Amino acid sequence: MVERVISIVGVVCTAALMAVGIIGICVAIKTLKTLGKQAVIMRRQTRHIARQALSMRRQTTILRASAEAAKDSADAAKASADIAEKSLILLNRSYLAVTDWSIPAPIHGQNETLEIRFSVFNPSSTAARIEAIEISKPRESTLPVGYMLTPGEKKPFAHVVENVKSEEKVLLAGRIIYTDIFHKLRHRKFAQLCWCRPGYPVFAAPDIAGLNDEEEWDKNDS
Repeated sequence: MVERVISIVGVVCTAALMAVGIIGICVAIKTLKTLGKQAVIMRRQTRHIARQALSMRRQTTILRASAEAAKDSADAAKASADIAEKSLILLNRSYLAVTDWSIPAPIHGQNETLEIRFSVFNPSSTAARIEAIEISKPRESTLPVGYMLTPGEKKPFAHVVENVKSEEKVLLAGRIIYTDIFHKLRHRKFAQLCWCRPGYPVFAAPDIAGLNDEEEWDKNDS
């Protein structure tokens, strides 16, 4: 009887263990299926993230190219504006000339005092305000002016030279300081050689580079 009970118990235990094993296998299979599905989802998400990253890199490249193109366009627009501004200034700014060199009376002898006369002429199409005229030769002096010279107008000036000898050659040189309509201060140098022969002298521009020139001309400053 006891042996039969033991046998029945053994069978029950074996059946229970088999059931537990089968359940464990089912759970394991289900878990594996779940893990497989999760792995597929993760692979899909990884591919999606990779596509998004690639798209962002492409968008970044496009944005960088657009920014560079915008900068190039802005630089070109600024260069065009600078050229237009310089052209406007060059076409409309004033230029001055020094003309009409003379003396009021003839030369007679030695050690004379000469009043050398000249005019500042505005041949341009806009006005210029003469601030001052600086004389550097034969002696330094400054003529304060403060005169608005309109287009086509001449303004006479004079400079006195003392103790002039007959046949002496006197160099009168200086510069005109003036302001144009763009409120730019400019400096126009001038020079004239006076051959003081008896009677009326002969005036001629000295053949020396730079004496009749504008100081700002070579400075790329319109």
